Amino acid sequence: MRVKSNEETCRESNLYYEHASRKPWKKNLYENVGYPDNYTDESFLKELKKNIHVRDITYYQALLEVIKVTEKLCVVILFSVVFTYLHNEWVKPQTVFVQTSFVVFLCFTYYAKTQSSLSYRTIVSRNFRSVGILLMLGYILSPVLRTLTDTISTDTIYATSTVMMLVHVGFFDYNHPVSIVSSSLSLNAAIFSSVCLASRLRTSFCAFVLLTISVEFFVLYPYFRNSVIPLNIPFSFLLTLGTLALLSKYKDNIYGPWDEAVISDFVDIKKYVFSTNK
Repeated sequence: MRVKSNEETCRESNLYYEHASRKPWKKNLYENVGYPDNYTDESFLKELKKNIHVRDITYYQALLEVIKVTEKLCVVILFSVVFTYLHNEWVKPQTVFVQTSFVVFLCFTYYAKTQSSLSYRTIVSRNFRSVGILLMLGYILSPVLRTLTDTISTDTIYATSTVMMLVHVGFFDYNHPVSIVSSSLSLNAAIFSSVCLASRLRTSFCAFVLLTISVEFFVLYPYFRNSVIPLNIPFSFLLTLGTLALLSKYKDNIYGPWDEAVISDFVDIKKYVFSTNK
C-alpha cells in the first residue's frame, strides 16, 4: 500500500481549503473568482432541454404528406403529357378542349352542389359570364402569347419550363404553415412555364388549349381537390380499377422457339412411343 507523502497531503488539503472557501459558481463571468477559465460546474447542464419544438410524426401522417407531393408531381407530368401530344400532333386540340371542358363541368357541378349554400342555378349564372370573358380574352391573346418567346431557343424554353415547374412544386401550399410556402409564386411559376411551352406549338388554337388546361390544372384543381378529400379512398380505388381495365388491351402473349416444349396431343405421343418400342 502506497503511503502519501507530506507534500501530497499538503497539496490536497490546500485544494480542499480553496474549494471550500470559494463562492458557489454562478453563470456570471465577474463573480467566479478562483475558478479556472475552462471550469464547468455540474449545475451548468441542469437547464439543458432537448427536442423542445420537435413534433413526432407517425408513419401514416408522413405517408399522407408524401401523397400530396406525389399528386402535385402527377399533375405536372400530366400537363407535360398533354403538351407533348399537342406538340407532336398526336391528338387534335379540339378533342382535348372538349374533353377537358366536360370534365371541368362535372367537377364544377359537384363543387357547386356540395360546397356552396347557394342554389345551383345562381352559381352557374354568376360564373358563366366570368368563364365566357376569360375564354374570349384567352382566345384573343393566344397569338400574342404564342409569339411572345418565339425568338428564344427551344432548349432554353424547355430548361426554363422545367425550372419553373420545380419552383411551382417546391413553393406550393400543401396546407402547412411553412415559411417557404408562397401560393402566388407557385402559381406564377406554373403559368409562366405554360406560356413558355405554348410558344413551341404550331397554331394559336393549340396555345389557347394549352393555356386553358394550365388554368384548369394549376388554378381550379386545388379548389376541387380540397372539396373531395373525404372521397379520396373510394375515388383512388375506382381510378385504380379503371386504369387497370384500360391497360388490359395492351396485354399480349408472345410465343416463340425460346419457349419450352408444350405437349399438345398426348394420344399421338403415346402411339409414337409404343410404335418405337415394337
